[in-house]
Amino acid sequence: MAAKKVKIVIPAALITEAAKLARLEARLKPKLERLKVIKEQLREAAGTKDAEFKGEAGERAIVTHIADTIARSVDPEHFEQVKELAGDQLDELFRLAPAKGFELNTLKAIADRDQALALVELLKVPSSARVSFA
Repeated sequence: MAAKKVKIVIPAALITEAAKLARLEARLKPKLERLKVIKEQLREAAGTKDAEFKGEAGERAIVTHIADTIARSVDPEHFEQVKELAGDQLDELFRLAPAKGFELNTLKAIADRDQALALVELLKVPSSARVSFA
């Protein structure tokens, strides 16, 4: 027995909007790639310091460095070490990924401060500087 075809009604205006956005996206793609290159140049120019650069008509590019942060997931290479350092607090500190407030929670949960700090350091990843425009 053949399955019935179900006709799905989508407003024509939605299709028109999607097509316009797709064309816009195609035109923007090379420009977005160029923007990535410029942002990287600004990060390099700022070095390790926060910096502000001015454009020809008063535009501003602001490079802000942020502290290293906890990785969103545990690298499989570190998993055994994470289990060892977290000990009995593994379930408390992780829910498939480090929980919000991980650093503070780790220091509270693991009695041995050096062990807690070792776990935090193991999971830290570098943050890239943010570039914004005003």
